[in-house]
Amino acid sequence: MGWWLLAVAAVAAAVAATAATFNPVADTKATVTVQGQSFQARFTVLTPQLLRCEVVPVGDTFRDAATLAVVNRLLPVPRFTSSYSSDKTTLRIETDYLLVQYVLGSDARPFNESNLNITVKALSTTWKPGDKPTGNLLGTIRTLDKVRGPTNLDCNSMTKNELADSHCTMGLISRDGWTLVDDSSNAVLDNSSWPWIVKQAANSATCSLANDEKIDCNPKDFGGKAKCEELGCCYSASSSELRTPSCFYPRTLETEATAVQDWYFFGHGHDYLQALYEFTLISGQHPLPPRYTYGSQYSKWFAFSEVDERALVEQGFVEHRVPLDVLVLDMDWHTLYRYEKTYCHPHLDSWTGFSWNTNLFADPTRFMTWLHKKGIRVTLNNHPARGVQCVEDSYEAMAAFWNIDPKTNETVPYVLQDKDWATAFMQLVLEPVQQSGIDYWWVDYQQGEDLIAPSVNPTWWVNYVFSTDPNWWSGDNRPLLMARWGGLGNHRFGQIGFSGDVKTAWESLAFQPYFTTTASNVGGFLWSHDTGGFDGNPSAELYTRWIQWSTFSPTLRIHCNGKNPLHYHRDIWLFPYENFLIMREAFQLRESLVPYIASAAYDLYFKGVGLLRPMYYYWPEAEEAYRSDLQHEYMFGPEMLVAPVVTQGDNHTVAQSTVWLPQGTWVEWFSGRKYSGPTTFTKSFFLDEIPVYVPVGTALSMLDMSKAPLIGAAQQVPQSVKLMVFPPSGCGDLPMQRTSYYYDDDGLTTAYENGAWSRTAVDVKADHTSVVVTINPYEGEGFAQMPTSRTYLIQLISVWPPSAVTVNNVVVPFTDDDTDSSNVWYFTGNSLSVTVAINTPMPTSKPTTVVLTFGSDLQSALLATDFQRRVKVLQKCKDVLDSMWGTYYPDDYPSLLAGSQAGLSMTVETAFSVMSAFGQQFTQAKQEVQALADSEAKTHCLALLNALDA
Repeated sequence: MGWWLLAVAAVAAAVAATAATFNPVADTKATVTVQGQSFQARFTVLTPQLLRCEVVPVGDTFRDAATLAVVNRLLPVPRFTSSYSSDKTTLRIETDYLLVQYVLGSDARPFNESNLNITVKALSTTWKPGDKPTGNLLGTIRTLDKVRGPTNLDCNSMTKNELADSHCTMGLISRDGWTLVDDSSNAVLDNSSWPWIVKQAANSATCSLANDEKIDCNPKDFGGKAKCEELGCCYSASSSELRTPSCFYPRTLETEATAVQDWYFFGHGHDYLQALYEFTLISGQHPLPPRYTYGSQYSKWFAFSEVDERALVEQGFVEHRVPLDVLVLDMDWHTLYRYEKTYCHPHLDSWTGFSWNTNLFADPTRFMTWLHKKGIRVTLNNHPARGVQCVEDSYEAMAAFWNIDPKTNETVPYVLQDKDWATAFMQLVLEPVQQSGIDYWWVDYQQGEDLIAPSVNPTWWVNYVFSTDPNWWSGDNRPLLMARWGGLGNHRFGQIGFSGDVKTAWESLAFQPYFTTTASNVGGFLWSHDTGGFDGNPSAELYTRWIQWSTFSPTLRIHCNGKNPLHYHRDIWLFPYENFLIMREAFQLRESLVPYIASAAYDLYFKGVGLLRPMYYYWPEAEEAYRSDLQHEYMFGPEMLVAPVVTQGDNHTVAQSTVWLPQGTWVEWFSGRKYSGPTTFTKSFFLDEIPVYVPVGTALSMLDMSKAPLIGAAQQVPQSVKLMVFPPSGCGDLPMQRTSYYYDDDGLTTAYENGAWSRTAVDVKADHTSVVVTINPYEGEGFAQMPTSRTYLIQLISVWPPSAVTVNNVVVPFTDDDTDSSNVWYFTGNSLSVTVAINTPMPTSKPTTVVLTFGSDLQSALLATDFQRRVKVLQKCKDVLDSMWGTYYPDDYPSLLAGSQAGLSMTVETAFSVMSAFGQQFTQAKQEVQALADSEAKTHCLALLNALDA
């Protein structure tokens, strides 16, 4: 039994960089120690707003090891002072932001409400032990399995059993101005090349625990007492009581009896972003996931074969022009009953499996190769907790390793907390599957949350092992895993959060934006939800709205229970054509946003800020940022405010939704209308509209989908970038200047950790008659795949057609052919947008400057309206009225016809006059519809027209 230990040693160098980030011993200059007769206290000033407070009995040592939540304490020593009162009974520690007072009296004592207080200067708030966190902004829980609608996120209101099952984690930020993280009983990690749980040695106290305080240390009691003592656990003769282990750990570490206290005090006031950043300083950075995860993903619980999956790709996604980046194979990829009823001992659990079902996938490597050539990445579902059963290809090798006679068909128990077992499991059982070509695992762990070691739950630990396994992640590829939330510190593992089998309902959709943004308060940045819900067939309207929300969520992944007798499905091309077109547009929009999402994701790594950000991150003093009726609203990265429609619409699928816009001028992306904040309004939204708002002057980096592949575009380094520019036209913000940024890297490796990335600044300057867009030379070291030149598609919305356009002082001609391959510009009247197509590759190391000159004033109020929205509604009315030919005729609504084509009538010379006349034209169109004979078509048309002003 030595080869697996050699394997760990062989890859130690590969994980040395990871181990090097574990600096759990603080600089002694940052610590203040108080020595008493019975107890000793230590304060560590980690930052001016973050303190560690410890108490241990005299004779014990302070804990300097890494824990599951905290791995780094070696930070630059901040400025602070420490002093004692004249009678030496009170210690005073002061930073620029905090004041600590510890009353020793005649001796140092464990912290309590009478001897410790910390004042947060910014809010003039003083905290004492025992104070209730009334303003905590909450965190997240393990899963939303079987949940319909909202569920409780307040850990303080949960029972002990609920806490144990949910892994509920309270927020690191609070309106109180402070939060306390109690790390006293957390498990400790050693400093080996693959850090592992440090086991507490057995003693008379832990070996006398009641049965409900015991954790099974050696499942199935293999090796008996000798093996148990080797593991450092307690042993007693097998009990007749159910679920009472013979070899066991204590459930929690012995902190209460010995009065050990290990607290982290976050005293950041309402500087929430700083608090989250400083948490990553001590808990570790969130690694960047591979870029392909930002694209679209398909999943369904169904027994697909290779033929089925190929047809899904070719006849589904490709034929219907729907982007796809990741194919998720649910549990039927693996053997269930090994072709016939098999008698594994004690029984066969078909949920757990690690061998390809060759009835469905005769040649898995062939299939993986085909997918990868298409540009599609693959993940496999995995329920590991039942161990390695007798039907597995790897059973004999794993049984031999665990000293089981394979002839007995005895299941090799799941002992992932044992390092030798975990190493063998990864190499003998999982590596053969990985070598077939899969990209990452979906660990669908839902088989019990009994602790596997003191203070270690199985979800946290399986996430850790699967994401840090040095045998698989020993190269430069980015670790990735889809799994449920395990608790504080889980963010370090490059994890996409799997929220479980949520129920299909409007209430579930309505809860997901709040749930997802709130999770960012504890590092749960990248939740992935079953779009459409797992159980149930959503209506076309519900599914459309769910797709729209997922477009602006961390992950767009559709999934459902395809084995239900009701034949649930989520293929968007199986829904009514109108809904399909809207959903496909959302998929394509998501794909185009990958560069923006990848840029925003850099905030994960550098700042500890998630892709979805609650409004109070940026506007902590605005009461609207906390309102319960606005919990669906959030920032999507730094420059997009999203308020997805999450409620059912009327008979015309027009839904009312409330939006709050903070200080500043905002553009409603899909209508072009300008809003001056702060303002709160309730508005009607059509089914094809997603409420998205962008600050004026922003330049969003996007994929140029005309030059990107349909399948697998997300993983590619963009060779052509689209910039969506929102000038301050139609508002009083002229002149103005704003700078946006986009980051780039190879999208797959960890080279970015060593500086292999680029950042490009895009400046937008505007005055009354011009807009200048400058793409600056990239900053940073760059990376191996960095394009030396790029083409660009620059689109400006809500502007007049320009009188002149130049690129680097060279005049660019107008064209009415948007397929022209030279440098050209064209105008789309219905959206009042100008597009400059720079088809000549421009050096990325030099500036590219685009100047648009206008003959009409950009500050005209005509450009602040929702013109493009009204034109679209007029066209919808035309479509529905035309279907009533014989009852109505086109001559009955000439103004409606003219208004629906107003954009086509615009030229540089006529744009201003067309826009000036449009208001009256629209009024006449509405009057024409009102004059028509009554019908359902008329009622529908009027409902749409009236909704424009509702």
